[in-house]
Amino acid sequence: MLGKGAMIWKIREWAGGDPAAQVGDAQALGLNWVALKVVDGTLERWERNLPKQNADLLPALVPRLAEAGITVIAWGWTYGRIRNLPFTSIAALEAQLTAEIVARYAGLGLKKVYLIDAEHDYKESYRRPGQVVGLNMAGEATKYMTTLRAADPDLRLYLCAYRYPSVHGDFPWAAFLADAHGHAPQVYFLEDVRSEGGELQLARSLQELTALKPLPALPIGPTYRHVRRDGKEWQATGEQLTRFFAKAKALDCEGVGVWTLEQATEEQRLALQAFQWEEAQPEPRVRWEDLDAAAKDALLFRMAQKVGLVDQDGFVLEEPV
Repeated sequence: MLGKGAMIWKIREWAGGDPAAQVGDAQALGLNWVALKVVDGTLERWERNLPKQNADLLPALVPRLAEAGITVIAWGWTYGRIRNLPFTSIAALEAQLTAEIVARYAGLGLKKVYLIDAEHDYKESYRRPGQVVGLNMAGEATKYMTTLRAADPDLRLYLCAYRYPSVHGDFPWAAFLADAHGHAPQVYFLEDVRSEGGELQLARSLQELTALKPLPALPIGPTYRHVRRDGKEWQATGEQLTRFFAKAKALDCEGVGVWTLEQATEEQRLALQAFQWEEAQPEPRVRWEDLDAAAKDALLFRMAQKVGLVDQDGFVLEEPV
């Protein structure tokens, strides 16, 4: 059980890029887990020459989060092929590099759980103007998954792809799910203004995914900024997210998360903070005969205080107050 968490895209944009502040923020929000992007295809540094990329910040952040009791997991993008050279496969290379990166950070406290962000690059219909599709992308997906599993058999893999398989028939679902341990659908209910929109889309998403293969689920909801066709921005409301979280819990998911925390509004953050994945545990009941003499005396004393027979200092009162 993973519980409540969040995915991070650009570490430098979360809580000022400071590890102590990031740990404090995760604790304030009551997060059980945080997923950090560790790779983009075959690159650990994928933002050209920008300073403070994830690769620069991960070594300090991962152990700080782990030491604070927050489960740290990883996620990354896979392309499977080079976009400008559609006949060139990089799936196995990506998988091997991913396993090496995860293993390196596991030594710093990362849990071996990986969210595979695979999207349009694996679609048979994906192409740029003038290009032809030169690879069987189901075969590339199989190559990616088998290489990743062989490189690290202990790595738990979740497919973090589209919400509705029925809408994305040219995506190689079977190839990815053959070696996957769980579903982590991107249930991005963009432009849906219904308060129940997120929970309804989540129910449909898990129904379709489970029909493909029954696996544990870790659904991801949207906290990023979406620009509509008319230029206006849309972001999920706090109520929508609260209902989305509650539905994930009601459907017995392993947990729930959002993408991406660093773009969340204050309203969304408050919804994330307020939602409790784990129920408060009642104090265990203890039988009188199981208490030792000192514990019995202490309990009788507290009971006497409660009914007003003694004051806080232990002096006997003449009359109950």
